Amino acid sequence: MIAILLAILWIPQYNTLQDYPIHLARAWALDHYDRTPFFQTVFARALDPIPNLAIDLIVPPLLWVLPPLIAGKVFLSLIVLLFAAGCHGLASAIYGRPSWTVPIATFAVFNSPLIAGFVNSAFSLSLFLVSLAVWLKMRRKWSLTGWLTTTVLATMTYLAHLSGFVFLGFAMGICTIFEISRQKPLRVRSAHFVSFSVLIPAVIIQLYPWANRLHTDAPIHWGTWKGKILALASTFVGFRYDIDVAAMVLFAVALAVLAVKGKVRFDSLLLWLGMAFLAAVFICPTELGGNSGADHRFPPPAIVFLLLSSMATAPRKMARVVFSLALGAMLLRTGEIGWHLNGASSKAEIMVAALRKAAPDSRIYDMFIRPQDVEADKRLRGNLHVSSYSVILTGSVPSSFIALRGQQPLYFRNAAECQWEFIPRLLDWNLATHDYVWACNLDASRRAYLSERASLVSSADICGLWKLRK
Repeated sequence: MIAILLAILWIPQYNTLQDYPIHLARAWALDHYDRTPFFQTVFARALDPIPNLAIDLIVPPLLWVLPPLIAGKVFLSLIVLLFAAGCHGLASAIYGRPSWTVPIATFAVFNSPLIAGFVNSAFSLSLFLVSLAVWLKMRRKWSLTGWLTTTVLATMTYLAHLSGFVFLGFAMGICTIFEISRQKPLRVRSAHFVSFSVLIPAVIIQLYPWANRLHTDAPIHWGTWKGKILALASTFVGFRYDIDVAAMVLFAVALAVLAVKGKVRFDSLLLWLGMAFLAAVFICPTELGGNSGADHRFPPPAIVFLLLSSMATAPRKMARVVFSLALGAMLLRTGEIGWHLNGASSKAEIMVAALRKAAPDSRIYDMFIRPQDVEADKRLRGNLHVSSYSVILTGSVPSSFIALRGQQPLYFRNAAECQWEFIPRLLDWNLATHDYVWACNLDASRRAYLSERASLVSSADICGLWKLRK
């Protein structure tokens, strides 16, 4: 099962998770910052411990011994391995033994946020599952070693990404409330406060006024009810809706067979956690602290908790049928994702070859026109930020490269230079400050506009690299 998940990452040459090329390129730029004058001109570097550092801390040391694509795959593999370890650890902490639902729950690692390339958030989610499992085990009888281990894990979860740390505090609160509610009479003990002390170092880091401190004062947007309902399916949605529906139907059949032919009980604590995380989708804003899709990050851990909460018994033959159906549903969806990512990698390879034609230390403006059709846009989205590989290839910087003060350890000295979305009304102004245009999916009018101002240097699939005339 783990081998299948890792194969999805290692078989393609390029991992076409939407924002991932940006994160990998930023790790490369951090490693080469001191010996690349152009990077020093464009970017400023910060050493503050902001809660968004997973790939920025792990990949640069790997680049000393590994090529960038392999170093990135090692990082992505850690997300899968830690996620699997967290699922197993939670089952062991609750039941004292492995659970048959762990292999099924582990497939939730390929959720919509990871496919969108939110790799720091995904790494933090995996660390959260591990940290919560250790906390549940250690809090029964605290020792100094247990407290230090849990505190280190909690702090690492915070540094990886703030979302995982929020999950940890939220889950600890739910577990504590659950424990207190089961006592007769209700009583709050000092041990409950000791359990929360593992969060103190991370809280101190968050409150300290660092120069590059994470900004949480950005506008808050709650999103629509439709968007939040769709977010609930983020663990089951891939690139083709027909495959997604087929996988969900197959999984529903497995549950129906189990309900009719077997007996199903639920662990109360894990069920509480699952329902609380599902409710958080509707309570949490969609945009929070400058991050989009904040509410979409709750369903994957919710699904993990709900799956792990089930304790089913059935005749052996029937149990095998149910397990095979559930596993088949996950394999169907995961296989479709792997098939798409492998195909997208082939296109990315052609695009990277075209980007190599850019002169070193140049500025590239991204003009990626996204299709109006939702499914077509989803299929193209994996190569939306392929231009970020130019940072690794030629030391050139694309306009869609995300490097914001307060959010990343490397940020544009001029914040206006970071334009990760194509803005037509600023096109003339933007082209004046760039050397090339990376144009994709152009219509006739935009191609004519660009032909008057630039010459096509290289082309790849639906994209082309254009040299601007000065």
